[in-house]
Amino acid sequence: MRYQSIFHFLITGTLCLLAIGCDRGHSYKEGGFLFDQIYVYEDGSLIDAQDFVVELPAEGGSIEKEFVTYGITELREVSRVDEISAEFLSSYPPPDDELYEAGQYLSRYKQTIRFEAKPNNEKKSREAKIMIVTAGYNGYAAYVNIKQSSAI
Repeated sequence: MRYQSIFHFLITGTLCLLAIGCDRGHSYKEGGFLFDQIYVYEDGSLIDAQDFVVELPAEGGSIEKEFVTYGITELREVSRVDEISAEFLSSYPPPDDELYEAGQYLSRYKQTIRFEAKPNNEKKSREAKIMIVTAGYNGYAAYVNIKQSSAI
């Protein structure tokens, strides 16, 4: 009976440790990139950009968002919709006027991405997804979702 209780305790403890260890949280590695260290700058605060949602108006138009990173190197389309686009409004390496915070090894920059959509006169909403890729070590990345509601 005593050994059965010890065995049960060990199995339960091991399962708990495995569950905690497998939790990716906000920082995880995928395809060689570390999904961390990319932030949206809004109202003087930094918001984790991983799975951030940009909402575009049904009547179309554009929204510019500032991102704080080690320097955006590219935007990759993950799921594309012809009527929705994302445009990086800077260059790599970033110019000095985009410096957000000087670091000993890596500096962070505040850079802008413009999200744009044509009017959505369809019955369904639209969704696209991009991956922001930045400099730093082996590369950081974040998925950003772009959504546009229907005008109908």
